[in-house]
Amino acid sequence: METATLVTEILNGTLSALSTVVPFPIEHGNAERLPNAFRQPEMGVLIGVTGDYHTRLVIDAKKEIFMALGASMYGMTVEGELLDSLIGEVGNMVGGNMCTNVSMNGIHLDITPPTVLIGDTKLTGFTYALSVPVIISSIGALRVSLLITE
Repeated sequence: METATLVTEILNGTLSALSTVVPFPIEHGNAERLPNAFRQPEMGVLIGVTGDYHTRLVIDAKKEIFMALGASMYGMTVEGELLDSLIGEVGNMVGGNMCTNVSMNGIHLDITPPTVLIGDTKLTGFTYALSVPVIISSIGALRVSLLITE
């Protein structure tokens, strides 16, 4: 399978996984190609993707978005180390579901343990990123990105 098709499948599988994991309807915009430096402004999670295609998945948002998501998923205020753990777990759930989604199309992927990103973080070491804005109903905006190395 060619790279563009694999990347499209992974991105679509990720967005589908997010809609499964998040307990509210989501809407997403179009993928935007970003240059080879990526800034994660407040909080996020990085998940390595291995198997038939190697890439990195980043889900990032403002702290308030993750806090609201945690409150909606667990029915309680989530902050501090619990918030950090929640962000990692969201990455695990989305990444794991994405692997399941793409496996239905014959693509075999696995994920690495999550790396939680706190504060203004600049990521480099990739050719370009594909980034998709996502609006979670009743929660707010986050961003899903694939860091592509060719």
